[in-house]
This record gives sequence, C-alpha cells and structure tokens, in this order.
Amino acid sequence: MNMYDSIGEKIKLLAKLLAWITSGGFVVWGIILLDTNKSDGAIQGILLLLLGPLFSWMFTWLMYGFGELIQNTENILLRLPPPVQTPDNIFEPTQGTPDTIRHITGASYVPSNDLANKLTALESWKNELEEEYNIKKTDLLQELNRYEL
Repeated sequence: MNMYDSIGEKIKLLAKLLAWITSGGFVVWGIILLDTNKSDGAIQGILLLLLGPLFSWMFTWLMYGFGELIQNTENILLRLPPPVQTPDNIFEPTQGTPDTIRHITGASYVPSNDLANKLTALESWKNELEEEYNIKKTDLLQELNRYEL
C-alpha cells in the first residue's frame, strides 16, 4: 500500500487522532493549572477543562472535512464515464497532412486564420456530418422495411 493511496481516509484518521490527543492535552493542562495555588490558575484550569476539548474538536472538523472532500472527489471521479473525444482544434491542426487531419478529426483543413474561412470550414464539417447521418439513417430505415415486409 502506497503512502498516498486513500489519502482522504488517512487525513480523516489523523483528524480524529489529533482531536483525541489535543483534548487529552487540554484536560491534563487544566488539571495541572487547577493544582496550582494561584487563584488565576484555578480559573484558567476550569476554562481549559471545559473549553479546550471543545475547541480541539471544532478545529479538527476542518481537517476531517478536507479529508471527506478528497474522498468524495475520488469517488465521483471513479464513477464518471471517460471523456468523449471531440475535434477541439478543427481550424489549426498541428501535425500531419490535410488528408490525415481530415481523417482523424473529421474537419476540413483551414490554414488561414480568417474568420470567414473558419466559418465556411465549420459549415462544411456540419454538412458532411449531416450527410453521413442521413445516409446511415436511410440505410437503417431500408433495413427495417425489409424486415417488416
């Protein structure tokens, strides 16, 4: 097991341990202050006995909450489907010939940064996809009609 595996659970465990250790430390410190002969020590001891564990518990909530946040984020990431590949750079491909890029991205190669050319390329890409969709739809409808006869 790696030191960084399940880090959210480890942070939560550390928060619990720190809460118990610091609460115990405040109780011991409060008893020591109560045992002193000074009147201020008795008041401080009582305050430490009452408020010390409470503050210790409250401050470790932040650490525990951070561990919970990490653990929940890991669970969400595990349940997400893999990302869908889309042609995100259809206007300025970085490598390959225009035919290769067209095959990979489904986009028309546009070497210019002119907005009108980009819009034309985008429309062309849309039309090609619509044509492909219509062809596949027609094929499926014909196949369906064959089975219905």
